[in-house]
Amino acid sequence: MGANTNALGIALLLAFASLCSAMERWELGIQLIAEDKGWYGPAASGADESGGGSGRSLSDANKEYQLGKAEYASLSFSTSEHSVNVDTDHWMWDAEQADPSKKRRRVCRTTRGDWCQRFMTQPILPFKVTPRGNKPCQNNCNGVGSCNYDIGLCDCPAGWRGDDCSIPDKRPCTNGTQRPEGQMEPHSHIDKDGRDLNWLAPGWSASRCAGICDADIAMCWCDGKNKKYSWIPAPDGSPPGTPPIQRGRPLSEWCGKVKENHEGKKLDWGNVPYNKIYGQNGWCEADRGETCDFCMIDGLTGEYCDEIVESYCPNQCSGHGECVIGFCRCHPGWYGTDCARPAGLDIPGVSDAPDSMSGKKPWLQATGLGVPPPAALDGKIDQIVAVKGWIPPIVGQHKGQAADGGAAAGRKLSATSEAATWKPQSAGVGGASEEGEADEYDADEILSSALAGSKALSQVEEVSSGVAVGAAESVQAIAGGRRLSQVDAAGGTEPASSKGMVGRRRPFIYIYDVPPAYTTRMLQYRLIWKVCVWRHFKSGNETGLNDWIYGVEAYFHEMLMASPHRTFEPAEADFFYVPIYVTCYFWPTLGFADMPFWYSTRSYPRPMHGANMMNEALGWIKTQFPFWNKTGGKDHIWLTTADEGACWMPTEIFNNSIILTHWGRLEPNHTSGTAFNRDNYDESFFQPIYQPEDWRNLIKGHACYDPNKDLVIPSLKPPSHYSSSPLMGAEPLHRDILLFFRGDIGGGHRTAKYSRGIRQKVYGLSLEENWRQKDKILIGGSHELPGEYTEYLARSIFCLVAPGDGWSARAEDAVLHGCIPLVIMDNVHAVFESILDWDTFSLRINEASIPHIPKILKSISSHQISRMQRRLAQVWHRFSYQTGRLLQDAAAGVLKQNLEKLPPSNSTLPEAYPIQRVTKFPVRQDAFSTIMQWLYAKLPDV
Repeated sequence: MGANTNALGIALLLAFASLCSAMERWELGIQLIAEDKGWYGPAASGADESGGGSGRSLSDANKEYQLGKAEYASLSFSTSEHSVNVDTDHWMWDAEQADPSKKRRRVCRTTRGDWCQRFMTQPILPFKVTPRGNKPCQNNCNGVGSCNYDIGLCDCPAGWRGDDCSIPDKRPCTNGTQRPEGQMEPHSHIDKDGRDLNWLAPGWSASRCAGICDADIAMCWCDGKNKKYSWIPAPDGSPPGTPPIQRGRPLSEWCGKVKENHEGKKLDWGNVPYNKIYGQNGWCEADRGETCDFCMIDGLTGEYCDEIVESYCPNQCSGHGECVIGFCRCHPGWYGTDCARPAGLDIPGVSDAPDSMSGKKPWLQATGLGVPPPAALDGKIDQIVAVKGWIPPIVGQHKGQAADGGAAAGRKLSATSEAATWKPQSAGVGGASEEGEADEYDADEILSSALAGSKALSQVEEVSSGVAVGAAESVQAIAGGRRLSQVDAAGGTEPASSKGMVGRRRPFIYIYDVPPAYTTRMLQYRLIWKVCVWRHFKSGNETGLNDWIYGVEAYFHEMLMASPHRTFEPAEADFFYVPIYVTCYFWPTLGFADMPFWYSTRSYPRPMHGANMMNEALGWIKTQFPFWNKTGGKDHIWLTTADEGACWMPTEIFNNSIILTHWGRLEPNHTSGTAFNRDNYDESFFQPIYQPEDWRNLIKGHACYDPNKDLVIPSLKPPSHYSSSPLMGAEPLHRDILLFFRGDIGGGHRTAKYSRGIRQKVYGLSLEENWRQKDKILIGGSHELPGEYTEYLARSIFCLVAPGDGWSARAEDAVLHGCIPLVIMDNVHAVFESILDWDTFSLRINEASIPHIPKILKSISSHQISRMQRRLAQVWHRFSYQTGRLLQDAAAGVLKQNLEKLPPSNSTLPEAYPIQRVTKFPVRQDAFSTIMQWLYAKLPDV
């Protein structure tokens, strides 16, 4: 009877929680809607309909846990209990520093196969002169787009399409996202001036506008009596692309949809009082009246959205273009997604003179953004060495070789405050060994600025590789066309046999400048500035980092663009990268207005649109370039951050290409495991006009992941996410929690498919068996386990790694905190599991063993735990992205703060402790570098 009563009580609590969730939807705003992964009206919660959102079981048996005060590990660590084989682990560090071969072995510890060694022992190759496209475009791209001089077609921003960007391509605000059957143009509910046709007409969409709609991107702006804060369009007859005279204040989904008109008549699509927006003290009328706490669109900030800041663009257009909310409008003679490529000099209006925004936008100097990538510098040594404050994983000293293989004398480049100069170096250092290996590779080029005192955070010490990489300021000191004596007047290099030069390592990767519809158009349509991208500009144009779960999609593309691995010469490319912003399309673009769709006008299943989008991009590649057909796509790389990874990728792409994914599901025959029904890729759908054939025919017959050709990569975590970790210089904490997991544990409106039932089962057993009190196993949601997430992880011995709606970032959370991963997901690879020896630093149990978790964990001796922790500390940096100036400086800031909090000289942590504080981050072995190293080892396969 008691059990039944408890069950009834829990059921009532769950029902009440679900009801409260629906009632509070508008108040929760962006957080809840983002979790739901879709746009829904006030009367239709996507969570209730589709099993989305975040839900958790509530139980009086599992009340809020009070995390006790943390203690340093040094207070409780016993050397006698944890000293087994310590001399084979971190105590060997200093001895190995002096021996390059031992250093390579240390760096490559806990890796599977020889991919790491192979990358480190490859020869250094020279940079090449940048090839220049010379095919002009029609009509100057209508004055709105940028010419792709490789193919002679225009890249068009939002609002335009066609070979010359002359065809209007509007995205009007609307009162619904289901156009009439057979209609090809998107459904609109605005007049020619952008105003809603009839506020009293029913129908909700996220784009419905109670002001004036910018029909290029479906963005809503104020339309008040006081025109001081209202949208004022460009004068009639203005050239295409002319910006409005005034944008005014934005109206967002959460602060802008009025629930009654000026007469007080109720509207079925609004959520805020009319007077909050258009009253005498309203948002659109008063100087300092009602406030809206979310500016929505990128490029505006401040309490009243009146401060204009830089908006995100890939590499901020390399200093050769203007950023238009994600789209780079290139300056004349420059082209590419990031405007990094110079056109041929026979293109009218092209000049070879420097054209950088660094002087015009001083805030970019501190970020390493807005300057050309190494691939665009024509081998100009002075600019390549220090460009962007970059600490590249492959820049080394190239020992120039003549055709007969003879090596020239080595030289070392030194950056000073005045200029970069060559200095002779004794033969044999930094050159090729007798075996042909390049021993000069320094795997320990580090982020040392946290300990550098007066040095800038971006500064890097000179390294033994024979190359010094200076701060970005050294680029400015030698900019303006000045070149070193080793570069001739034409910008080319002298013969390799007579001069040493800055070089690079393979792989060389050509990045397709795909049409903006697949990438930067999504950034223009994303009317929530904090999603889709990994960084943003704050007040004063200070740069901030976003903790966006799908951030690798834009980050990897941008870092690859800026990387010395990039090549503009397809003939020398080892791989071809195809950027597609699918998850940015899924959220928040899809369903916001009545376009874009691929191809159905119904917004789900979302994988249908994603698969069609990818397949269309492949068709474009085949039409414009010969590279896919040359190898059948074997050397093409696609990245997917979708919840279920490549499970629904077009078969032609998956079977032939290299896939970088977060989801390592291995079964060859699979069905969708998501609890979010709009992502169910098993759902059949076709429409006679838009989708005449069942879309599933496009994706059938392949696995989700093939470890022989694909790689499971980490998600992006900013350094602040793991600030309590010894990896970020924090003093190790006493690990007094046996097992930890905090997050979505199912229940509520979640379906049983969520997490394959794993999280739900672990959570349920932890309640039934009282694991928290008996075994110090903490499982629950954030309401039950309040406090700093990073501290919980840093205090835990084991951390649960289980799936969510597909992949989950819990492996990264565990490893980055030195917490041993307890992996429970049958037939699913974790991050880098195919290339790192996970068996040495993790524990994997099958799903059937969940009831025995306490017994299993308690059976592991302290010696075994210490050994796994030491192995973990050999690879944890590979789970962190530190490539790029912004992340390096952010990490340096966290390191500095932690090291000042407790200086290493004041620490009493014994050397035998298995996880030591990191004071110098091995940037060259971060996640991005690991992916590059693995790709190099795959060259024989392609």
